[in-house]
Amino acid sequence: MAEGFLAATRGSGLVCDINPDEMARLYGRQWTRFLTSCKTVLGVESGASVFDFTGEIQPAVEAYVKSNPQAEFEEVRARFFEQEDGKIRLNQISPRCFEAAALRTGMVLFEGDYSGILVPWRHYLPLRKDFGNIDSVVEHLRDSRVLQGYVDCTFEEVALNPAYSYRAFVRRFDEVIEEEFEARIGARLAQTRRSGSTWRQRAVRQLRACLFPVSHLLDYSLRYLLFAPLFRLWLQVPPRWRARIRPFIRPLRYRAAARAEFAPDRRNGRK
Repeated sequence: MAEGFLAATRGSGLVCDINPDEMARLYGRQWTRFLTSCKTVLGVESGASVFDFTGEIQPAVEAYVKSNPQAEFEEVRARFFEQEDGKIRLNQISPRCFEAAALRTGMVLFEGDYSGILVPWRHYLPLRKDFGNIDSVVEHLRDSRVLQGYVDCTFEEVALNPAYSYRAFVRRFDEVIEEEFEARIGARLAQTRRSGSTWRQRAVRQLRACLFPVSHLLDYSLRYLLFAPLFRLWLQVPPRWRARIRPFIRPLRYRAAARAEFAPDRRNGRK
């Protein structure tokens, strides 16, 4: 989309700051400042269109690209997954759309459903994937009054909508966890009754089941208190240095994960 938009708007007079290179990515406050300074931002739906259920597509594609480094995307697609592309649709709105809405930045998005949240020509400027309506989009971008109307409408109807708040997200998350917890407790109690355990054994098992989420919550809370400052410090490191440091950090992270995976489970007396 980035390369196509730059090519389609060449000579239109638009000032475009678009760079699809991986090393040019912005993170943390740099990204927020950049997005706030933009009149509009490009975007697409999140998700995937190809599902490699057998695990055969990825190694075949990687081997072909390695032996044919000049191969274009369309060539690889036609050769390996043209028949699989689009069979299952898993498209939804991206968190980037909520960022743009909250920061009052206009959006130029490829046509899509966007989880039924964003409405074309109301919350964003829809751009055809073949750039067939690029002239109409550019005309709207030049009209600051019309564009500001889109921005204000999106801010009020999306960014300020309580249905998309953290409070609503946490409430829904708690509901799902509670439903799953009750279902698992019910299954355990039913299994205990079938096993013919005494009432004391059933009471102990039920108590353990109730305390299990609490112990995990405390465990993850301590992890967050230790991890959050380190993560904020990591975001302050320039991207080019992060790319150089990452290969040395990854083995340490894998080693810690392995120790956690194979360490004795003292709570249950298992290994």
